[in-house]
Amino acid sequence: MYETEAKIRVNGSREAVVTWFTSIGFQYVDSCYEEDVYYTHPCRDFAETDEALRFRYRRCSSGDAYILTYKGPRVNEGFIKTRLELETRLEESQVKSVLRMLEMLGFTGKFVVRKNRVTLRNGGLTVSVDEVEDLGVFVEVEGKGIEPLLREVALTPWFGGFVGKTYLELMLEKSKV
Repeated sequence: MYETEAKIRVNGSREAVVTWFTSIGFQYVDSCYEEDVYYTHPCRDFAETDEALRFRYRRCSSGDAYILTYKGPRVNEGFIKTRLELETRLEESQVKSVLRMLEMLGFTGKFVVRKNRVTLRNGGLTVSVDEVEDLGVFVEVEGKGIEPLLREVALTPWFGGFVGKTYLELMLEKSKV
């Protein structure tokens, strides 16, 4: 399945952003802590191919989840990203053996991104308000036809600009400084 999303840097608090989205009709879905481990492979440079293999541990008010995700290369340019995303949910009892399989195939969990996320929805649009460790507060808007909402967001006092990079790319960029 292809996902289309845009990321926005926030100048302000996560709470102010959540309040703004609920004021325009978005409904609260869940609050989660997420820890994303990104994998590398010695025979394939995912940075070069614009791909990602990620294992996510999600601890939410609604329960825990374990998700293995492949993200394909972006199919467009700019800050609105469209890319193939394949996900599989794992039972807790499967996690150790699946991660061991990845290790046996040469994959190494190399980079970790931690964040606290509030998820909201309105129709076919999903908004994630993220406080990302060492990076700050961001909003991710996902769904079809996100452009009108992005125009509204650009007029808010907390709008800090559109970001065309992933959290992993931002973390790697920051670590080079």
